[in-house]
Amino acid sequence: MINLLYAGNDYTYDGILMSLLSIVKHCKKNLNVYILTMDLSEINKNYVCFSTKHKEILENEIKKVNKKSKVNLIDVKKLYVENLLNGKNQESKYTPYSMIRLLSDKIEKIPDKILYLDYDVLAYDNIENLYNINIDDYEFAGVKDYYGKILINRNYINSGVLLLNIKKIRETGLFSKCLKVLKTKKMLLPDQSALNFMASKKLIIPREFNEQNKLHNNTILRHFSMTIKFFPKFKKQNIKPWNIDNLHNKLKTYEFDDIIEKYLKIKNKGENYEQIK
Repeated sequence: MINLLYAGNDYTYDGILMSLLSIVKHCKKNLNVYILTMDLSEINKNYVCFSTKHKEILENEIKKVNKKSKVNLIDVKKLYVENLLNGKNQESKYTPYSMIRLLSDKIEKIPDKILYLDYDVLAYDNIENLYNINIDDYEFAGVKDYYGKILINRNYINSGVLLLNIKKIRETGLFSKCLKVLKTKKMLLPDQSALNFMASKKLIIPREFNEQNKLHNNTILRHFSMTIKFFPKFKKQNIKPWNIDNLHNKLKTYEFDDIIEKYLKIKNKGENYEQIK
């Protein structure tokens, strides 16, 4: 069994669907998927829970590969209110959903070992080698951030792919420490920086487990995070897998076209799915 963790509102459906389709293409193990979500529509009308309908679609798709696979929706609204509401980073450029993975150690049903993925991460190969890394002595394992390792700290880890040792995190109180910092101190890259600076023992793993810049032959997971273009002029670029035209025309990435085809078929089944963002 492989335990997977995502977090987000219903907007993340497109990304999580594509992510899971790419994972089951290469990995036939039964997946135990957890999605942390909550309704914060009183803050922003788009901050609505990941829907039960979308959860059922995801589960149906991964069960086609392994009947034992399942998707679990977990509402963390109460925990968010208790630990993060009105904190210093609530108004950051990132949504509140980017921080709720830090609540996972407080949820009894979350297993001792789990692989967290941002919803813009696609698998290019089997994730089993990543999941099977021994992290018994570490709080988490991750790949160095493409820009942060230069601009912030040489061992600064990107938090889009994290192999989490929840048992150890509960023992050390890492997430609780991070939540306290996020509640009281304004940060540029809130949860990612908190994890890096508060961790007592993190394992740095090879780049292929979280490739943030360009696909390579040995890439396991491709993370479509924001990139910076310096020529012919400086600009930020944030292209996601479901931005299909830009994926093809700007990133020149066609390796996931079979996943895109499956994704579009599911989206266009006539079940009133929302339009591609």
